Order: sequence, then C-alpha cells, then structure tokens
Amino acid sequence: MIQFTLVKDKVVLDPNIVLFKELHELYKIKRGPDFLKSIYYTYSREADNPFRDLSQMILEENVLQVIFGVGTWEEVEMTNKERDLYEAAENLFVKYNETSEARLEKSINKKLDEISTMLDETKPKIETSYTKTGEIKFNTNLNIILNLFTKIETILKGKTVLQNAIRKQEGAGKTRGGGSTSFREMGTLSKK
Repeated sequence: MIQFTLVKDKVVLDPNIVLFKELHELYKIKRGPDFLKSIYYTYSREADNPFRDLSQMILEENVLQVIFGVGTWEEVEMTNKERDLYEAAENLFVKYNETSEARLEKSINKKLDEISTMLDETKPKIETSYTKTGEIKFNTNLNIILNLFTKIETILKGKTVLQNAIRKQEGAGKTRGGGSTSFREMGTLSKK
C-alpha cells in the first residue's frame, strides 16, 4: 500500500515517492506535487483524506477545484509529458492501493449515491383509475420507495462489516500483541 505524507497541504518527498520511479518522476516536475495530491485525494481511503467520503459523482470536480481551481481535467492545461507522468503515477497508485474489498466498498458507495439521488428526485404519487366495473383503483409508488429504505439498511450493515474487514486487513488500529494498549505504552505507569 502506498501512502503519501502531506504536511500543511503539501506533498512531502517521502520513501513511498522515492521508491517508485513513476511517482518520483512526477514529483520532480514543477506541478508534480499538485498532481500527486490530486491522485491522493481522489483514490486514498486514509482517514487524513478530507475527500474520502465525498460522493463519487462530485469527487473529481471538488478535488480539481481545490487543487487547480477548475472543475474538469479538460480545463487543466497539461503538457504531453505531464499527462504521461500523471497517468503512470495514477495507475501505479491505484494498482498498489485498491484491494478487492476497497473496490467493492467504492462500488457500494457509488450505488448508495445513485439511490440517494433517485430518492431525492422521486416524489410519492397516488394515481386514481377506474376499473371496467366503475370501481376506483389507487396506484402508488410508495411501496417501491419503502422497499428501497429496507434495502438501504441491509446495504449499510454489509458496508460496515466490509469497512471493518478493510481496517483489519490494513492493520489500522492494531497494537503490539494484538490486544489493547498496555499501561506502559500509554505512559500511565510512572517510574519510581
């Protein structure tokens, strides 16, 4: 897994960047750190990434707005060399950071965003119609909307289990010995 070190919103030349030729070459060009930052903000699932939980539908636009002051890659003026270096570094970062679980989590987030948008745009309707015998018949889309809510609850529970598995796989929150932090490590035992 590749992680970048950001200090005061600047990408620092750390061992992860020096180790990989693609990242190091991009870092050395004038706007290289900005391109690396855009890769980090777009793809990293680290807790330090302020964009990690942003909707996939607006993620790229927001990252580009913050870094380059534009909303699309077409508006970012890049030389052919910059584009080639950026694409190589982006492919490398994605290759080393996206596990199957992370890809699944990203897909779940994207679908939840789509469902959320659909629910926002769908208004409950009750339509009346008449049968051949003259009886009034009511048709509504409320059942579909209510079924979506129950499905969302199931998806969110599964997502939580998946996120816990990802954290465990990445070693987040592990302490020495696999248990809780000892009194000595916490510094609560004083020397006499």
